[in-house]
Amino acid sequence: MTQAITITEPVNDALAEFELTPQSIAAMGEKWLALQSVDTKTRAECGSARSILVSTRTSIDKRRKELNSDDQARIDLRNSTAKLLTAAIKPYEDHLDATIEAYDAARKAEKEAKASAIQKELDDRIAALAAEAAENSRVAREGEEKRLAEEKAKLQAEREAFEAEQRKAKIEAEMREAEARKVREAELAEQRRIQADTDRRNREAQALVDAENKRKQDELDAQLAAAKATKEAAEAKAKAEADRIAAEAKTKQDAIDKSNREAKEKLEADRAALEAEKVRVEAARIAQEKAEADRAATAKAEAERLAQEELDRVVAEKRKAELDAARPDAEKLVAYVKAVEAVPVPEMTTEDGLAELQIIASWIGSAGPYAERFLRETNGETVPVGEGEF
Repeated sequence: MTQAITITEPVNDALAEFELTPQSIAAMGEKWLALQSVDTKTRAECGSARSILVSTRTSIDKRRKELNSDDQARIDLRNSTAKLLTAAIKPYEDHLDATIEAYDAARKAEKEAKASAIQKELDDRIAALAAEAAENSRVAREGEEKRLAEEKAKLQAEREAFEAEQRKAKIEAEMREAEARKVREAELAEQRRIQADTDRRNREAQALVDAENKRKQDELDAQLAAAKATKEAAEAKAKAEADRIAAEAKTKQDAIDKSNREAKEKLEADRAALEAEKVRVEAARIAQEKAEADRAATAKAEAERLAQEELDRVVAEKRKAELDAARPDAEKLVAYVKAVEAVPVPEMTTEDGLAELQIIASWIGSAGPYAERFLRETNGETVPVGEGEF
């Protein structure tokens, strides 16, 4: 989308010299904004549009140089004429400048004299006010110094009284601390005495406990010896009974173990047979599902292949019809390019003309292979990528 441009009258006159306007360029270029190079055809369209734009741009620049050459002569004439006219004006302008400067200088001297008088009057008044202020300041300063001396004496007396009070409080605190220290020392001595008495009583009590414990241990040892003898006799009797019971139990356990082994062997055989059947059924199910999946995949692949072949056939027929329809145009283009190539190359006398001729010759040289490529495609030939392209 192009932005609207406001054309003023001078710009409009300049545009007329180029025989072009932004609107005419926009009308020419807007239709090409949607072009995209996606295949051989659109690539050719983009190349042709670009060639037109390049040619238009170079012709604009060439016209600019021609117009500038003419304008430079007019600019030089205007400059010399302006210098002549300004030289004629200068004597009158200088006379008026001198008259105005003389008047302004006189007015400035009057203003400076008045300003000096006013400044002197102000300086005198300021000096008088300063003297009056200094006297007032001296009186006020003496009164303030007296008040500060009285205030300082008062503060000194209060500080001395406060320091005396502090010293008194410190002495009383030291006396209280000494009294408290005596009390703590007395309490510590009493605690040590009580601890010593407690330790003595504990030692005496422990001796009594040790003696009682030894007596009870002796009695317990005698009882344990008697109990041990009784226990050994009972254990011998119990062992004989236990051996008998164990022999009977072993006989019964052997019979139970045999029965259990037979039952376990039968159970394992039944479980193995069941597992084998489950494996067989599962294998059959997996094989059936795989076969069905293979059949479905094969059917899907075949359907997709047939659909792709049909799509390729339709696309090929459509493209062939398009190329058949375009063959007369391709033949015309080949003939047209050959006709253009047969036109004699004009002789250029300027560098600009030679540069433009080289650009046009390059376009024409590329157009021949491109037209031949298009014709070969309409005849059904497969043209390698890049061959005959711009």
